[in-house]
Amino acid sequence: MKRTVILSIVMMLCAFVFDFNADCIVDECMYFPDGKSGLYLVERNKDGSATVWHCFENSKSKIQDSINFDNAFCSDGSLYLTENRGRILYVMPIGKESDLAEVSLSDEYIMSIEGDYWYFLDRSDIHKVIKYDYYYGTSEEINFSCDIDIIFTDKASKNVFGISKDGVIDINKNKFIECEVPKMPFKFNVGMFTDSDGKVYSFDSQIGFEAVLDTGYENICCTKNTVYALDNNEIYQLDENGDIISVCYTEICISDIISSGDNLYGIADKDVIYIPKSSFVKYANDESVASEISEIQSKVEVSSAEPSRVIQRSVIESSVKEYSRVIEKSVIEMASHDYSISIDKYAVSEDMIFIGQGTTVAGLKKGISYGDNKISITNHNGKSVTSGTMGTGWRIDFSGNGAVKSYYTVVTGDVTGEGNINTRDIYLMKEYIFGKEDFSKYQLISADINENGIIDSVDLYLLARENQLI
Repeated sequence: MKRTVILSIVMMLCAFVFDFNADCIVDECMYFPDGKSGLYLVERNKDGSATVWHCFENSKSKIQDSINFDNAFCSDGSLYLTENRGRILYVMPIGKESDLAEVSLSDEYIMSIEGDYWYFLDRSDIHKVIKYDYYYGTSEEINFSCDIDIIFTDKASKNVFGISKDGVIDINKNKFIECEVPKMPFKFNVGMFTDSDGKVYSFDSQIGFEAVLDTGYENICCTKNTVYALDNNEIYQLDENGDIISVCYTEICISDIISSGDNLYGIADKDVIYIPKSSFVKYANDESVASEISEIQSKVEVSSAEPSRVIQRSVIESSVKEYSRVIEKSVIEMASHDYSISIDKYAVSEDMIFIGQGTTVAGLKKGISYGDNKISITNHNGKSVTSGTMGTGWRIDFSGNGAVKSYYTVVTGDVTGEGNINTRDIYLMKEYIFGKEDFSKYQLISADINENGIIDSVDLYLLARENQLI
């Protein structure tokens, strides 16, 4: 993934600070950056009220409970919960109810704040913006010739702008600026806009938006100097060209990422997970891995002095070679009752079932007869699954009549547990060989490609060659 962009342009984004009602909605929760390094979490209760939390890194504190509101907006680090009652709009910063703003709005509107002025874009009439003077309690309508999709405050120029299809509008000057605009929904943090097309934008009050990076990822966000992307439950730190610098392998299933100040957070099933910088490890891209494999190949041919790690775990020591990896019928008697499980398609040893690369959950079930027992499968990240391609370390639970028997899958070469073999497996094996990673029992068996009880560069080379990675 090579995309050209000048580093200085990306760094220039840090000079701007924006105020915008950007939120990430997951089920009944809304998340708002607090403008510093934390997040507001607004959690809808079953009775229609809401609980408001403030999250900062690994801490989470309750701010308000049982609040009723219709809309939520964040401005200049303050969270506003608003309630519509005909022509009356209540604006409530956290812990304090404000005076009434006498403006006429429908149920759906967008709010932005700059100084003593509150700006409202009514979804029922997207050709006008209502400018409300909070100090004097007066309002005026500003009409436009084009549709406005959303409004935001540029804290650098201290003005409010609207986004239309083909550009942005300076609300007070009624001036249109033609430019490319981010695809909604989009996020922002300390001057960097990111949209759902995976693009990063800067903003200038004179020229509008300018795309400075196209990452190619759907879920991205920015801190002051860094762009992050979420892909297949892995979080990548990207450089100025959109290439991966480092990676965070998350054990919890994350649906989106959001940033606030210098901090990065993951959204995981109605909760916020702090992602510290220390959780990222250096990423080896395809080119660097190919180079390392080429070096390994040369070493294998001329020397046997390269690092290696002998498998010495007590649970499997001296027995690695005995795993034939051939199809042999195996019948397992379940404890406490007379149900039985017949596995006639896969090799079985101890608590391991050896499956081939590309085996799906449905395919595995077809190769096993488990009678009246129930079967459940958990992937390598601890998530219960009913479909997908299986990888090393996935747990298969057979249960019936109060008894449970568990087995773990082994896919030769798939040490990441993702179900396919790629450069990440090469990289992880290399880290293990040099003592930087520890493997589970099932990863050890998976990594021993030539079945000699030793994991070394020969296994790396064989894995790369057999899977056409070199």
